[in-house]
Amino acid sequence: MAARLWKDDKRAAVQKDISFLLSAYNGTGWNVTVENRLAMTELGCSIDGTKLERNVVMQVLQQMIAEQKTSIDDFEIVLEQVVHEHEHRRRAQVGKWTFFIPIELDVAADIPLPTTLRVFGRDFVFQTQAAVREQMDAEALGEMLLRWKFYNSWEDIHLPAWFISISTYEAEWNAAWKDIEPAYDVFRGLIEFTLCFGPTGWSFPQREEPRRKIPHPLWMIASKGRLALEPILFEADEYPLKERFTLTPDWLNAILENGKALRELPAKNSTLSVLADALRLYAIAMDARSNYACFLGLWQMVEAITRSETTRGKSDEVVSRLSWHRERMKLPTSGYAAILKRLADKRNNLVHRGIHDITHDDVMFMKFFGDIVLVWLLGVYTSLPTKTHLDEFYRLRSQGKYSVRAAKETAQYLEDFTQAE
Repeated sequence: MAARLWKDDKRAAVQKDISFLLSAYNGTGWNVTVENRLAMTELGCSIDGTKLERNVVMQVLQQMIAEQKTSIDDFEIVLEQVVHEHEHRRRAQVGKWTFFIPIELDVAADIPLPTTLRVFGRDFVFQTQAAVREQMDAEALGEMLLRWKFYNSWEDIHLPAWFISISTYEAEWNAAWKDIEPAYDVFRGLIEFTLCFGPTGWSFPQREEPRRKIPHPLWMIASKGRLALEPILFEADEYPLKERFTLTPDWLNAILENGKALRELPAKNSTLSVLADALRLYAIAMDARSNYACFLGLWQMVEAITRSETTRGKSDEVVSRLSWHRERMKLPTSGYAAILKRLADKRNNLVHRGIHDITHDDVMFMKFFGDIVLVWLLGVYTSLPTKTHLDEFYRLRSQGKYSVRAAKETAQYLEDFTQAE
């Protein structure tokens, strides 16, 4: 008997969607209408804790039609069969996928090749174009480039001098990339944070433009062996590169040093998982072309580090927790409490009212605060190893010395009491 995917209070509504979609079948599929799309997507999203892709929902419904089945119980039984068949087929097709990702930079001659940066247990390898070509069949590559040209209005694809390669094992390229993508996001965040940190990342352009040092790639090549090549497009803005960054040994060592903590996949509740999420958001912010998008990405990053989810996202609490770093920095000025309050107001206007009143100064100040808290997090993840430790730190930080001492003594009492039992 198949597992019941929907609770009793939901089954009538789900049955209504199933009945509608069965009746809307036109003999070969479903017409592309708003009603059909809504019902299909609602059905896929209605299971707690999971989401069925549209192609799976359609396959289950088509099999039900072929077997003249109509009930929600039938749907659960057929879905279990379809999922089992998919998994069996996936395991039979698993192979090594390698992604060759173009990277617009120059690499200094004194950097040994191949150079590897390990993130989340994945090895990102810097390779020359020549080295990448050697791993592909020349005829297959030529056919792929021609196919690419056809699908992109006959525009040539430019193969740059340098690539990043990363591999994993999966049945299809999209599943393989889904496996790799979290590590790639942190990889880009590490690079942008290292290269854009502090004054080196300050810029005051005449118009709104991305602040990243290395552009997000527009495409990549997925390879399952020398002959099976797939061109994949990224959803990224194309923007002219003003100046190519040169990766020197000093810069490479700085990236490797900052990335040491994230060489392996962090535990879900760890402070390192917060650091990884912050780096992902940092890269998104630096990629953003508009001031408001960059500002919002940086604000989301400091929200992650200040654990705003534990305070229901209150911007006042984010400001309070960011303000603490003024005392650490020992600034010669009065600080930046008023600036933070103004930026919080702008954030609220942006998110809740759609007011895009964000200037270059606003972005640079947010970057300044983001750099400060990211460096702090890199320095405390061993002392405050989990999200729980971070939450307690922020809670106690707002208390007086007496309350902190009382909490410490109470914790010691509880530990002694537990050991005595």
